[in-house]
Amino acid sequence: MISSEIDGLEILRLHHIGIATANSRQTRAFYCNHLGFTLERTQDFLPQRVHVSLLRKGNELLEILEPLVSDCATGRFLAKRGPGFHHLCYEVPDIQRGLDVLRRQAVTLVHDHVETGIFGPVLFVHPKYADGVMVELLQPAKR
Repeated sequence: MISSEIDGLEILRLHHIGIATANSRQTRAFYCNHLGFTLERTQDFLPQRVHVSLLRKGNELLEILEPLVSDCATGRFLAKRGPGFHHLCYEVPDIQRGLDVLRRQAVTLVHDHVETGIFGPVLFVHPKYADGVMVELLQPAKR
């Protein structure tokens, strides 16, 4: 497995790319019908109040996010920026270590704690810190 370690933050790989949309069915149709992705599963993720569609093509994974309500984080994102690229998610071996390293480096986070995501524990680097790109760090849950 290829990894990159910067000041104690170990990144194993790109896990997925997040895309925000107001119409997940239409977005899924484009990626599946024109780019060869396959719908892996859909689910409502109530902690974030979003409908999630996971699309796969080989090792590539897209996470399509559609807000269930307008006042959730994804809904506010859509209202401000419109549909499109939402975040990059990188897999890390130890999310708590990642949080500790980013705190030591004074990196601005969306929340100053680890949250539960659909794949396991996550944290988010604030887009203002990363030139407009939201970066998610994920420690995948053991299956």
